[in-house]
Amino acid sequence: MPQGSILGPLLFLLYISDIENCSDILSFILFADDTNLFYSCNNLPDLYSIVNCELSKLSEWFCVNKLSLNVKKTNYIIFGNKKKVVNYDHLKLELDGKVIDQVYETKFLGVYLDNKLNWKAHISHLRLKLSRGIGIMNRVRHIVPRKVLLMLYHTLIYPYLVYCNVSWGSANKSLLNTLFILQKRAVRICSGSTFRSHSSPLFSNLRLLKLIDVINFQTAIFMYKIKYKLVPQCCMHYATVNSADRFHNTRNLSYFVKIHFRTNIRAHSLSVRGPQLWDTLPLSIQQEARLGCFKRVLFQHYLLDY
Repeated sequence: MPQGSILGPLLFLLYISDIENCSDILSFILFADDTNLFYSCNNLPDLYSIVNCELSKLSEWFCVNKLSLNVKKTNYIIFGNKKKVVNYDHLKLELDGKVIDQVYETKFLGVYLDNKLNWKAHISHLRLKLSRGIGIMNRVRHIVPRKVLLMLYHTLIYPYLVYCNVSWGSANKSLLNTLFILQKRAVRICSGSTFRSHSSPLFSNLRLLKLIDVINFQTAIFMYKIKYKLVPQCCMHYATVNSADRFHNTRNLSYFVKIHFRTNIRAHSLSVRGPQLWDTLPLSIQQEARLGCFKRVLFQHYLLDY
């Protein structure tokens, strides 16, 4: 099948659809030709030993299906406790006798993950993208009308603030503030304001949400979709609806089960943040039956705070 054909992607997906069957231990995430394997273990030497064993099975699957894997483009990352210092010199992963490179940050479907899950790498990437967009807007601010500047904001700035922010929105406030500073700079350009103009009235006049509210807005929508089972089945485990009788709503009763946590990473996870955020919303918003109406009243709810 020639590259770029219409049926090519579909046939490729059908061809590799059984790759998950080569291992009962590893977890697979497949997206087109981007394949990711996951495994969790408390003991690091055991982790390397088990994964190496499973990689040999994967290599056999490739051989049987007459496919080859470019080891040079393959790497792995160890997610772990930032307080522990581990020596990896004597540990290595191999595939077909070739050592796989270990990295400390990697790109996963457009999102940069680091081994400490603090989102520094991704936010650094976003700062570069936003700065370039602001530079373009600044160069044309005296040439095009404000309507066009607002269109440029929604094209060059806003998509980066929205994409996957349900995940990276849990980053430290100081990191998020670096993005918010750039967002305010873009909003001042859109409104034709000076560099030191107070930003809240500008957000209100342009009907734009601040970064933290953009994150909360997207997170609340995700929780709404979980409530009404509008997300894929693989996403339903992020929150569980309470089994309590919901006919007698009270402010002390959480709609979603609250997850207990011990670590900061867990505290900032969607399973914890999502239910907490949902409980802060007025009941009138929580009980909206249609997604379009929910988005509209939720947007207005955040905008009124400006």
